[in-house]
Amino acid sequence: MASQFLIVTADSTPQIKAIANEIISTFKQLGFKNIKEEGDLKSGWVIIDLGDVIVHLMNAESRNYYNLEEIWGGGIIYHI
Repeated sequence: MASQFLIVTADSTPQIKAIANEIISTFKQLGFKNIKEEGDLKSGWVIIDLGDVIVHLMNAESRNYYNLEEIWGGGIIYHI
């Protein structure tokens, strides 16, 4: 189980992919080895597992529909 979740809204499918690529590239450079990426760009939701941190990259429609902030409420929420 992750200790932190980062939920990011992107404006388009190419933007989701670009953000995912940059996160993965940066963390690989920092020495992270077991980075996992799940999801399908067509769905509008990609998850990057960095171990203690899970990054959810979503389009606005998916973010509004799944409303992860409500499911995992109680923590500090920053709207990105």
